[in-house]
Amino acid sequence: MSNTTGSSLEGFSKVYLQYHGYISVLVSLFGILTNSITFIVLTHRSMRHSVTNVLLAALAVADGLTMASYLPYATHYYIMTTPSPMPTRPRLWVDFIIIHSCFTITTHSVAMWLTVSLAIFRYITLSRPTKAIEWCSMSRARLTIFLTWLLTITFCIPNYLSFQVVYSSSPSGALSNETSSNQTSNETSEETVVPDSWIWIDKSHFATAHNGLLHSINFWILSVAFKLIPCVLLTCATGFGHFALREQTELSLPSLM
Repeated sequence: MSNTTGSSLEGFSKVYLQYHGYISVLVSLFGILTNSITFIVLTHRSMRHSVTNVLLAALAVADGLTMASYLPYATHYYIMTTPSPMPTRPRLWVDFIIIHSCFTITTHSVAMWLTVSLAIFRYITLSRPTKAIEWCSMSRARLTIFLTWLLTITFCIPNYLSFQVVYSSSPSGALSNETSSNQTSNETSEETVVPDSWIWIDKSHFATAHNGLLHSINFWILSVAFKLIPCVLLTCATGFGHFALREQTELSLPSLM
């Protein structure tokens, strides 16, 4: 049963791979277009005075940047060329993978935390309407956006330092961490000897130093601070906001009757 399922999934993967690039490009273009329209509408003179609209406009920017980065990635790696586990990419596009990965992790994490902030602002507005004027002011919304970008970039520094381009002496793959570490002193001469075709990405010297401390820190930041905690907070804020909305509706019913 498991062999049959595995074969089916593998077959589906091979078939879907032929269309993934085109689907990704269409989704990316659609996301860039819709987020651009959202930003233009929400920043219009008549709309920009709403705290919710300011947060939504900032969210549209973060989402749009994520889509904009994925567009050239999908175009090159799934349409212009085919995905390959072999390190046969030009140096420029290997550098692009690192930049694209760091950039999209940053923008996607910003979007996650802005969504959480929006849900918290909404809950405060529903549950504490008198306090919301002070707690959810325009200045605090802008401060929230600024701090979200600043803290996300700060917490992403371990990820920025965790990977590097490495050179391989054979087409079987990139250099191992041990080989790369031993040849640090010869890195300059290695780049002139090894062809550009045999380059790929591996953990950096920072990531492997001190028994992989930076790599471990990066793992916990990405998995907990940028994934688990925002999901938990978003679920709680959305749930509490729903109950607050029900309370407000029930309180308004007697006056209507």
